[in-house]
Amino acid sequence: MVTKGEEPLTMDKHQLEGKIIDVSESGFRFKSPMPLNEKDQISFEIVSDTKTIFSGVAEIVHCNNDLVFGTAYLKIKEH
Repeated sequence: MVTKGEEPLTMDKHQLEGKIIDVSESGFRFKSPMPLNEKDQISFEIVSDTKTIFSGVAEIVHCNNDLVFGTAYLKIKEH
């Protein structure tokens, strides 16, 4: 979900699930069910099966008309 000030949201405030397309050392690309804007900060959690791999805050750096967004990590917490 959208956040501000590079502050991750608590799990009870996470409201949307997106589909990860690609993950790299500097960010990730995902498909979202809702429109976002460049420079929006999002709180995220990357999950495999039921285990959280890492979480944090990322900034939207590019988007397209198919609701696919590219991000750059601002904060990361490994689990």
